[in-house]
Amino acid sequence: MTIGLERLLLHMAWANQKTIEHLQTLPEDSLKAFATNPNWHVGEIIHHIVEAADFYVYRITGEYCDVPGEKIDEPKVSSDLKLLKTQANAIDEALLNCVKLEDIQLEFVNNEGNQVKRWRSTILSQAVHHATEHRAQIASALEAKGFKPVDLDELDLWSFEIYTESDRLKTLRSNKDKPRADYLSDRGRLIHGPTPPGGSKPSPRESDLTPEEVEEVLELISTGRRHRTPVVMPERLRARSWKSMEEVILRLEYSLGWEGAGWKVGAASLDVRRAENIPSPSPGRLFVRSIMNSPAEVPSEFFVNYRLCECEFAFQLGQDFPVRDKEYTEADLRAGIEYLAPVIEIGDSVFEDWYSLSGYFGGMYDNAGGAAFVIGKKTKDWADIDLPKSNIDLYVNDNYIKSGQGYQAMGHPVTSLTWMVNWVRERGRPVFAGEWVSTGTCTGHCFVQVGDLVSVDFGDLGLVEAKFV
Repeated sequence: MTIGLERLLLHMAWANQKTIEHLQTLPEDSLKAFATNPNWHVGEIIHHIVEAADFYVYRITGEYCDVPGEKIDEPKVSSDLKLLKTQANAIDEALLNCVKLEDIQLEFVNNEGNQVKRWRSTILSQAVHHATEHRAQIASALEAKGFKPVDLDELDLWSFEIYTESDRLKTLRSNKDKPRADYLSDRGRLIHGPTPPGGSKPSPRESDLTPEEVEEVLELISTGRRHRTPVVMPERLRARSWKSMEEVILRLEYSLGWEGAGWKVGAASLDVRRAENIPSPSPGRLFVRSIMNSPAEVPSEFFVNYRLCECEFAFQLGQDFPVRDKEYTEADLRAGIEYLAPVIEIGDSVFEDWYSLSGYFGGMYDNAGGAAFVIGKKTKDWADIDLPKSNIDLYVNDNYIKSGQGYQAMGHPVTSLTWMVNWVRERGRPVFAGEWVSTGTCTGHCFVQVGDLVSVDFGDLGLVEAKFV
């Protein structure tokens, strides 16, 4: 997971808009309110916030922002705030777009006449700090003269996160009863290949792979994954052998050289098993390299052929589950859960034509499709949530696709969790505290492509979003 400046810039833009909206509710003479210096009054401060932001855009890009109006003027009367609010929105959007630029050092003469060098990221950081500092001055000036001040606690990042998620959910939910776009189906985009769900043809080979053939399959998959290149499984290696599939799964992370972060249950839903013509849920690994927090921008580097989104419940464990002879019970697992989280588990395969792969367990060999993982808000007090009845609504580009419920993960996500931990235990491997276990799709399959935004409404558990870039 990487951390950037986007969230801070989005918050800054939102807080600036809220500040101007607050000023629009106050008497006109509030624009002349000041704390200690009558020349540094509210109207001049809010003007300075917006004008300085435009100057930061100029420093970074070499051009001022194209804003409505002839110029950015100090608001003299309340009606002037409308134009200033529109200008602030355009300028803050331009600053946000600057995060896409290469972070290079810029050389220029500053206001004091000194030759200086500044990183673009430094100027963006200063833009955020500058607006925050002066919003606080507006609050102080208003309070000093008896006007209702801006409530800075309502403009913090916690409030921003709550506001933006609430606003997004309102938009999504308002679309639920609207027709979806023609390019979408209940499986998202129909880009899974020519074979329809349930249309795979079983491979004639049912014998296990030899040790040498296992090595061949491992090399084939790991090379395709590392180099993001589609590969073809030779006919002679298309063994419809669950035993061989499990052997490959347990060794694939070492062949890839990627650090594990937990486990995922593939095909926990009976509907998915029917679509893929497979006899059982299938295990897969989660990797540190491709775990992200929502809202996430999911890069193409994690994928070869597909971006298959599955909406799931995942658990982060708070204790180790070592290898032992005795089977772990659901009560054991419940006692060892640290957090519950709503997630989007994203599948892919080095092999093409998704629904044909189960004829030889191709997708199962390839880590049960596991490629990336987007985590929503973690919940510690989850025990009283009726997970089997918990509803999930899936949207692509704000178009409603379909719904699912928690019972589709083996009847209960904890049942699926228990199955996964015992599967690992039976094969002589522990599951560690801090690792995640994703319990299987509750919404079936949804295929998307670069540019798509996937939004999942988990009700009280919140919103999970993934933008594919």
